[in-house]
Order: sequence, then structure tokens, then C-alpha cells
Amino acid sequence: MIKKHRQEINNSFTENALKMMKKRYLVFNNEGHQESPADMLQRIARALADIEKKYGASAQQAKQHEESFLDVMANKEFTPAGRTITNAGADTRVVANCIVLPIEDSMEGIFQTLKEATLLQQAGAGLGFAFDKLRPAMSPTITSRGVSSGSVSFMKVYDSAFGIIKQQGRHGANMAMISVEHPDFLDFISSKMREGDIRNFNISIKLTDKFMKKVMGSPDSQWYCTWKGKRVKPNRVIRNPNGSVSGTELIDISAGEVFEEIAKYAWRNGEPGVVFIDEINRRNPLPELGVIYTSNPCGEQFLHAYDSCNLGSINLAVLVKKGKIDYERLKHVTRVAVRMLDNVIDLFDFPVAKVTEMAQRNRRIGLGVMGFADMLYQLGVKYNSNEGYAVAEKVMGTIQEEAHGASQELAEEKGTFPNLKFSVFVKGRKKIKMRNAALTTVAPTGSVSMMFDCSSGLEPNFALAFIKQDKDGVLYHYLNKHFEAELDRRRFNDEEKEAIRKEVVDKGSIQHLTHLPQDLRDTFVVAMDM
Repeated sequence: MIKKHRQEINNSFTENALKMMKKRYLVFNNEGHQESPADMLQRIARALADIEKKYGASAQQAKQHEESFLDVMANKEFTPAGRTITNAGADTRVVANCIVLPIEDSMEGIFQTLKEATLLQQAGAGLGFAFDKLRPAMSPTITSRGVSSGSVSFMKVYDSAFGIIKQQGRHGANMAMISVEHPDFLDFISSKMREGDIRNFNISIKLTDKFMKKVMGSPDSQWYCTWKGKRVKPNRVIRNPNGSVSGTELIDISAGEVFEEIAKYAWRNGEPGVVFIDEINRRNPLPELGVIYTSNPCGEQFLHAYDSCNLGSINLAVLVKKGKIDYERLKHVTRVAVRMLDNVIDLFDFPVAKVTEMAQRNRRIGLGVMGFADMLYQLGVKYNSNEGYAVAEKVMGTIQEEAHGASQELAEEKGTFPNLKFSVFVKGRKKIKMRNAALTTVAPTGSVSMMFDCSSGLEPNFALAFIKQDKDGVLYHYLNKHFEAELDRRRFNDEEKEAIRKEVVDKGSIQHLTHLPQDLRDTFVVAMDM
């Protein structure tokens, strides 16, 4: 175990990291004093280690876990997600970063979910919704003897409510999905056509196997949606200038034309995203719990209604020692991380009881990575190369194997997750005892990668030098430290380094600098070089 002095921990964070942490993560005490990074890590480690006592651990054993948890965080090898960082051990509720909520086709169902959503948004959680169950626009409503305004209209109601919460300073991101088999899907995919429309949602269209077979096999054939078991043509929703629905028109449109429409809107403004929902359900770890309809806002975890994603990330960039990945340390960090994330579940206290219950019954965790691109820089491996793919496969395979092993050990120590009987781990008389329904994922790691000063998720670096602006207009200036170190290692003189830096700041890339060694340019690729 590598132990660090408190001041050493505090000094290890960059200016950018401290600036962000003071805004998002470092908690104020009752006297108005803001904690230090070392205080923050100690707070998290102690809160998570105290959970061990619930399962029979002695005070000494809990202290050992606390030191282990603090160790991996102080070394910047692992961190839980932002909501856990902010709330674990503090006076506020511990909630997950993201939760999925159901929407039923009734006014009571729609607004009950909105009530739950606002409570969770106030607590800082991001939310995922599927609007498939809402009846198409202009469908009759029995209770009011009127007609429905359609799924997009209710999405706008949710969007307005979330906008008000955002003005109060507390908000999370949101995901809205609808199936290509829902009659209103054309209205949905065009709902963010104008910049500023529906500001508080990401949107994605769910493509089914049936649809993709049409696109690939008979793209010119008419596309039919399915509603209440009947085959129907898609709706073109007609709206007044104020946005209210005035009518619908059943249209003839081929599967190929639908696919082109989706691509057109995605090209215009980056949305909708595309989800292959049948493949998602083929990989559903809890098939007997029912069909999965949607994901969290960033799309890395597809969840049942009221389930949550309890995220954490291993920083691969610090696990390179003398030009090689320290796989033994990676295995150790993975096992510590699984225990930490499993303990987070026992801290959860959601303002919606059904979310707390589902989290405890599934004990789902999402252990992922960040710093992958920076790791490759240190290894001298090109991101978009066969060697890069091989490194990714070995690293993620190691994490997956160790995480599953750790979960099995925790199941023996603390018990299996209650919904095990609904999972893929039970087949007939065969049962694999697991502590967690799911274990690994790769999240975007926007803020936590800033905290640990590494590249985000599995993604390539955007540029070697860039300026990042947050939602409040605060600027963060970056120049990749591994690139700087490589220039020093290759003994470029000060004048040469300054000239290269200027080019990097101007262009973000070094691919145009043909006088630089080819292997240097091959290693330090960025997103737009691929």
C-alpha cells in the first residue's frame, strides 16, 4: 500500500482540477470552511468503509478497508462517480448519477413520474425515460373525451419542469427514447431540429431488428409501425405556430427513407442517437425482470424501471510503469473498486423509495475506465491501430475477469443480490453466486477525468491542447502532459519545444508537422486525426 501525506495529496491536484473541484465536489462545513482534496478523499473512504461494520466487520477491519479505499483514490487510480464524491459522508443524501423511470399512458402515470423525476433531479440525479407507452398524437382519450397531444408534447412538459429546476441550481442530464415502431417517431426525431428546443434532454431513436432487416434487405418497402398489436402507418404530426398539435397525417414512407431522415437530423445537430434495442435486450442481465426500454442520459447503461447506475472509474493513465501496464496493480485496484462501489449501494438514500429498493435488489455497479488514450501515449501505441485494439481487449478483459471474481467473493462474504433468481446467473439448476447483477461499463467521465487530469473514458483525446469552457463560462486550459514529457525525453531544446507548443495550441494536432519523427506523430494522434 502506498500511503501519502495529506499535504502531498492536496499538492498533487492540478490548478484545473482544483478549480473544478471547488465548484463541484469540495464540501463546506457548518462554519463555512471548504474541505481540502485530502479531506474529501478521507470523507469518502471513511463513509464507504463504515458500511463494512453492517456486515460484521470489526472496527479494525473497517479501518483497513478505509486505508485501502483512500490509497487507490489518493494515488488517482480509482474514483467513484460525482454524486458519491459530493455526498458520501456529507450531510446530504447519497444518490446515483443516473436513474431510469417508467412513463405509463395515463395522466396519473405521466405526472406521477414527473413528480418522482423532479425530486430526483433536485437531488442531482440524471434520468432516462422511454415515451413508447404514450398513445400517438390525436388518439382519443376516454377520461376527458378529447384527444392526446402525443409523446413529444409531454416530453416538452418534462423539459419545462427540468428547466425550472435547473434555474434553482440543481439539475441532471436526461435521456428520452422512442421506438421506430411508435407511430409518432417522426415527430420525435425532429423535435430538436431548432437550436434551443428541448434543452434538457438528449434524444435517441430505438431501432428494432425488424426495422434494420427492412433497411438492409428491402429499403424501398413501406415502413409500418405497430400500435396495440396493429400495423399502422407512421404519423406526420401537424403543429400550430405555437407548437400545439392541430392534426396528424398518415404517410407513406419506406424503411430506407426513415433511415435517411434519422441520419439527416443527426447530421444537422447531433441528435437523435441510435439504439439497437433488441440487441440490448439479448444482453439483458436480468431477463426475468422484464424488458429494458431505455438507458441513462449518456447511454452507457440500459436499465429496468427505477434501477440506477452506480458508476466508478479506474484511471489507466497512472497504471503505466516504465513503459508497461502494471497488470497486478490493475487487478488489485479493480477488486478494491468493486468493494467500494458495492458499499455505495448501502449508502443510497433516494427521495423515491422504489429507486432505493431496486438499487438494493439488483446491486448493479458500473466499473469503467478513464485515461485510456493517455495510457496509449505512454506505451507508444497508436490509438487507431491493431496494437491499440489488442491493448484495449487485454485491459478490459482483465478488469472484467477481476470484477466478476471480486463479486463472487463478496457474494460468499455478504450474500448474493436479492434478484439473482431473475438473472442470467441462474440457468435451470445451475447458479453462479454473484453480489452484483452487472459490473462493468464505460462512462464519459467528464468531471472525474478533469479531477485526475487524464483523458476521458475510452475516448481519444480531443486535441493535444485545448480550452474547455463549463456551463458557467469558466475556462480550463490544457496541454497534454504526456506529450510534454515525450518532448523532454526526446531531448528537444527549449526553442524547438516552444515552436512545437505554438503549433499544437494553434492546430490541436501534430500531424501537419512533417519534420517530427513518424513514430511520435503515430503515437500522439487525436480524434480528428483518425
